[in-house]
Amino acid sequence: MLTAQDHGTYTYREWSRYGQNSPDSLAAVKNISPYYEVTYDSSRVTLVKVHSATDSLLRVIQYHYDEQNNTIGETLSDSRGNPVLETTFLEQPEDANLLQKVYGPDFTMHATHFFSRRFFDLAQRQVRYELFAVNGKMIAHVETQYNAAGKRILEMTQDDVHYQPLEKLVYDYSGEGRYILETFDSAGKMVSRMTLFHGNQLLTP
Repeated sequence: MLTAQDHGTYTYREWSRYGQNSPDSLAAVKNISPYYEVTYDSSRVTLVKVHSATDSLLRVIQYHYDEQNNTIGETLSDSRGNPVLETTFLEQPEDANLLQKVYGPDFTMHATHFFSRRFFDLAQRQVRYELFAVNGKMIAHVETQYNAAGKRILEMTQDDVHYQPLEKLVYDYSGEGRYILETFDSAGKMVSRMTLFHGNQLLTP
């Protein structure tokens, strides 16, 4: 088994970050699919490359740490290095807003009690954001859709504690040099309609 002083890259037939097996020689795993190429830095796993039996790179997982060696996140990328999923164990800017929508405006957030995941499409646009309690229960999620030009057209927020929609944002780009943002509440009623122009000028019809 590896010790805390170990650095470098090792290969495995099977691998788990927890309860890991002893490393195997590269020759021993060459015909196995998938096999794992794991990089360590002072016993910390920093990078995992998953290969097929033909040595094709299938996916990559990168682990992130703070100065106290606590894991603060991980990034799953495809074979081309494009992010597919990011998991973060730190407070994100949108988390407080989501939590107050679910639990009420007086809710106070404690960053260590939550974690989040971001999913990306092939164009590296965020298509889903999920917020979890530390016990793994999903609290809320946001799904985002884009048009062919890559512009955001729909954003839906769901309360996964009470199993109900929270908010829907609809973007309309039919006007020249401007777009319309419509906000709907949990009952589907429009609560605001704003016209946004280039240069961040804002008018409310």
